[in-house]
Amino acid sequence: MKIAQIGVGGWGKNHARVLSQLGALVAVCDADETRSKETGQKYNV
Repeated sequence: MKIAQIGVGGWGKNHARVLSQLGALVAVCDADETRSKETGQKYNV
């Protein structure tokens, strides 16, 4: 299963980390463009 995550603030940071570890994270999106880019770069998505 591949997952695109919407929202990477608060709990979203933890979800992104776990989904990345599972190899399921393929994209992230957030209303805060900077946060979205930083998280995407951190997890190579």
